[in-house]
Amino acid sequence: MKLKKKSVTQNVFWVLICVLSNSYALGQDFTELYQEMSHSVVYISRTKPNRVPSKDYVENLGEGYSGTGFLISKRRVITPSHVVDFEDDIYVQFNDGQVTKGRKETNIEGVDLAIFTLDEHNENSKAVKLGNSDDIRIGDRLFSIGAPFGFPKSFYSGNLSNKVSNIGNFNPFFSLEYLQSDIYANSGSSGSPVFNGKGEVIGIMQHILTTDNTFQGSSFALSSNIIKRIIIGKERIWRGANLHPLSFDKVEFALPQENGLLVVAVDSDSFYGDLETDDLTNDGLAYNDRLLQKGDIILSINGIKIEFTSNVLSKIDAILLASTKNNPISVKVLRDGKILHMKTRSAID
Repeated sequence: MKLKKKSVTQNVFWVLICVLSNSYALGQDFTELYQEMSHSVVYISRTKPNRVPSKDYVENLGEGYSGTGFLISKRRVITPSHVVDFEDDIYVQFNDGQVTKGRKETNIEGVDLAIFTLDEHNENSKAVKLGNSDDIRIGDRLFSIGAPFGFPKSFYSGNLSNKVSNIGNFNPFFSLEYLQSDIYANSGSSGSPVFNGKGEVIGIMQHILTTDNTFQGSSFALSSNIIKRIIIGKERIWRGANLHPLSFDKVEFALPQENGLLVVAVDSDSFYGDLETDDLTNDGLAYNDRLLQKGDIILSINGIKIEFTSNVLSKIDAILLASTKNNPISVKVLRDGKILHMKTRSAID
């Protein structure tokens, strides 16, 4: 049936009204969510920021500026490792301007995540809710709150472009998932929480795809399900150390077996920092030389030889999860062509 011109005009009119109404509603939803969720976001600096904004506020805040983070409890904050970079003191500014200090609680080097504890909490702030990143679909609207170039409280929105895996990840114990979007990100945006339309965090901003160190249309956020796996699941095999998988064909390492784990960095507060050699033939070693260190190659854990199969990796992970003070873990390490036998010195909480 052929529609009359008037009917077509009326239909187009009502379609436009619906589209505009939905767009307006979406904007309103994000506006309200921003007001609510901005109290969960903190701004991280290596120098004490101004408490009261002024005309030169950005310059003062920007000197030594690091990035963004978000609260997972009243006094615990998540941010990328590269933002805090093992600093002893971290200055943190809440949404209302209150400034406090924080100290690193743990550094999860292999996934560029860190948790630090604040000296004080903020009465107006609240912890975020971590959503299910599996539920979002390509094309869904997302938004973030961060501090690109030192401008705190900045709001940006965009669409989910893709879900990708293992950007810059060489750790064999897990697969990372990143949410690619066109949300604006730049220096200072690292650590910005990415929210879904319910105000749940579904990612943390970590990378941009760029050829000149400025934003060029694609940003990448580590998914919330990976964050939950790390923080809530407490999987230990890759916490507290940056480990790179090696195979026997890497002849410069002269591995005595097919696979091993090269230690690139160790967090002294982690499981790996608790390892010490118990080999009596090494009593003459200086104290630091008795500990696991950069350049060591882990060959086995509790007698289980390192192999990059799901069966072996699951067994090792279960061993670490079950460890206690009365159940120390032993690790065989290759250092400078010599075998060292190490074990944990204290309980793994």
